[in-house]
Amino acid sequence: MVRQGEEPGDLVVVVRAAPATVAETVEDMVTAAEFSAEAYVVVRHAGTRELLYGISVYARRSDATSDVLRRFTTSPCYLEVAAGLLTATGFPVLPTGSDPDHYDVQLVPGHLEPDPADRALVVEAASRHVARTGDLLPNPFYAGGSEHSLEASR
Repeated sequence: MVRQGEEPGDLVVVVRAAPATVAETVEDMVTAAEFSAEAYVVVRHAGTRELLYGISVYARRSDATSDVLRRFTTSPCYLEVAAGLLTATGFPVLPTGSDPDHYDVQLVPGHLEPDPADRALVVEAASRHVARTGDLLPNPFYAGGSEHSLEASR
């Protein structure tokens, strides 16, 4: 479900939970995007139905990173990036679901039903996304790891 009229501002930072390594993060994103495309479409103008190769992210609307990270107790790391940087790089950020802080980053835009993207394209897009966001950051709220302060994780 795409919420109408709720595009994130360019400076809104979005946060995504991540596994412990870049390779695992890319694979996690590919799996999520392929599952999303099997289940969801974005209905565009003229009734076209674009497959949603989406990965879930949450907005960090202030310096309250901890409010977002508390959702990710099973993830040892996270990524964060400004929504404007993603859209400028060709990754639309769509307001999805009923939570006003939830968005999906469209990894492979432009694929209409019934023309799915091949896996190599999704892997390449996920790799570009991870490279664009920068380093994996340690999640201080990870339930399976050592305790970190938020400042120490930066």
